[in-house]
Amino acid sequence: MSSSRYRQVLKPASDGLFDKVYRKEQPRLKRYFDWKAGPEVSQDLVQDVFARALSGDQRDQLENPTGYLWRIAQNLLVDTVRKRKRQPAEVEFDEAQHWQPAPDQTATLEAAQLQRRYEKALTAMPTRTREVFLMHRFDERTYKEIARALGITCAGVEYHMSKALIHLAGQLGVER
Repeated sequence: MSSSRYRQVLKPASDGLFDKVYRKEQPRLKRYFDWKAGPEVSQDLVQDVFARALSGDQRDQLENPTGYLWRIAQNLLVDTVRKRKRQPAEVEFDEAQHWQPAPDQTATLEAAQLQRRYEKALTAMPTRTREVFLMHRFDERTYKEIARALGITCAGVEYHMSKALIHLAGQLGVER
């Protein structure tokens, strides 16, 4: 852009109308963009609104300059949201923080052994207790649903769950 065109764009309206509108609307636009787009970009967006308004050819012929500014602000916000959607999210990857070594053979064997102990502990449970435990933990049913399905009270479900957890903790060597 040539320097004479640049001066013309930045030259305020002859009656100082935009100066008055700027003083009145700048804080409101800043709060609006803080809320809608975030405080990190709000001041830039406010400046863009006024730059667009001052560069418009009809700036001296506006009947409602405040409404014109707010229309520009809304359009600018829509553009900003669209731009954000097109840009992939930037995720910082810190190799030291996110790197996980492959499980070693010992860990794999320990996990398999724990799985076998868990399955053995489950089969050693009384039938009703195991049934309640599996319905809650694996089928993700509520106590009320379990009680209804098995024809027992919610207190009965609580009793069996407590019994199951104590049994598993004892069989797996977990301190409670």
